[in-house]
Parts: sequence; C-alpha cells; structure tokens
Amino acid sequence: MNYLMEYLFRLGSFTVLAQTLLHFTEHKAYDKYIRILCNIMVLSLVVIPFMELFRGDIMDTMTELTDMYEKQLTDLNEKSMEVKLQEQVGEQVLTQIPIEIKSKLNNSELGDYGCRVVKVEVTGIHTDGTWDTEQYGVYIYVKRQSGSEISMESLRARCARILELEEQYVEVKISG
Repeated sequence: MNYLMEYLFRLGSFTVLAQTLLHFTEHKAYDKYIRILCNIMVLSLVVIPFMELFRGDIMDTMTELTDMYEKQLTDLNEKSMEVKLQEQVGEQVLTQIPIEIKSKLNNSELGDYGCRVVKVEVTGIHTDGTWDTEQYGVYIYVKRQSGSEISMESLRARCARILELEEQYVEVKISG
C-alpha cells in the first residue's frame, strides 16, 4: 500500500510540475513540443511500474528455475560423488578379499599338510558388495612342498571348510 501511495504522489507531482512548466513558457510556439514531451514522460511514469512488475515476475521465475537447476546439479554431483566413493570402497574391499583369504589359509592347518597358498583370485563379486552365484568362485593357487600327499579333493574340502564356503565355490590349483 505504501508503494502505491508513493507512486501516486510521484505521478501527481510530475503532472503538476509539467503543467507549471507549460504555464510559464515564454514562447507559445514551443508549447506543443513541451506538451508532447510531458505526455511521453507521464506515460512512461505510468507504464514503468507495470513493466517492473512484469519483469519482476519474469525475474522471480528465472531465479526459481536457476535455483532449481543449481539444486539438481548439486544433488547430481553429490550422488556422483557417493557412487564414486562406493566404487572406490568396493574396489578396495575387492582387492583386500584375496589378501585376507590368502592370509587366513596360510595361517591355518594347510601348512601342516605341506601346502602354502601362493595366490588367490575371487570372481563374481561386484563393487557394491553383491555377488553373482553363477560367476562366483574362489580360485586358490597352492604350492606343494615336497613330501605332501594330500589329494586335490581333500585340499579343496579343507579350504572350503576354513573359508566357510560350499565346496562348489572353491577351486584349488597347483602352482608351479
């Protein structure tokens, strides 16, 4: 309401000043030019607030759209960072699993049978922690020491028991 009163005061003041200027002009020949100029100025004073109002709506809409776009972009970046972090953590876990399996097997009773784990490969585990039952497998490469008489099936069964896995997921191979 205050804005409307200020606007009407400004418009009325300008109109009074324009009429005073017209009244005190010395040459009446300039009267029509001054009148046109004053009418254009009064018209601009009337139109400008409406243009500002319209422009304000457009600016508000543009601001809202820009804010929404920035929020979506920020959310997308955050999700992207989360996915990258999960992938990095998943890859670290995937590289740690074979090391832990190798350590667990080498620290177990396999040494009593003259076997030492040289390498472990794990397949079918995804970076998000899920595993594919059709591709999942633990491949254990064992080096037998001389005099070791344990059979491959027996070695496979012992490794599966130590790792608490079903035998179908464990494969033992002799490393040269």
